[in-house]
Amino acid sequence: MGKETENIFKQLNEFMKDQASDGLSESERSDLIRDFISDYNEKDHELMTPDKARTAEDYMELAEQADTSEEAVRYAKKALKLNPDDLDAELFIVDCTSENPLEALKGFAKVKDHGDLIMERDGLFDEENIGHFWGLLETRPYMRARYHYMRMLLDCGMARKAAEECEDMLRLCEGDSLG
Repeated sequence: MGKETENIFKQLNEFMKDQASDGLSESERSDLIRDFISDYNEKDHELMTPDKARTAEDYMELAEQADTSEEAVRYAKKALKLNPDDLDAELFIVDCTSENPLEALKGFAKVKDHGDLIMERDGLFDEENIGHFWGLLETRPYMRARYHYMRMLLDCGMARKAAEECEDMLRLCEGDSLG
């Protein structure tokens, strides 16, 4: 599932919270989901422009469609200013600004460590979530941070450390979702 799909799921979750009560039947819930999808598909999904950007997600969309890396980093930094826990923005900045693999490794390690703090703070390292991290929208940026860190370990020739990282990622999500 890509970031665009994740964004749609976030919108759907918000819609369901606003519209649904706990006493809905499965049929009523399906009808609400169908209504959301129909409304979503009817909307005109224009490209994000700087004058429309309001949220961290908006600025990350601008970063991804930017013409230069300098412009992309500027937008990613705006996203990070709006949401200091935006691990995707942090990863984006490290990816765009690192001048060599060792610098990238250190940067990705910092993002992973920040993610560890967020997961701990938000209580996501609990028994209910361990084993399902790719399936939770809240933990996906963290898993992407772990993945970037592991790939950079491999690129730097640290295979044993990368294997340990993979083992821990499999602990967090048993169906690795990375192939």
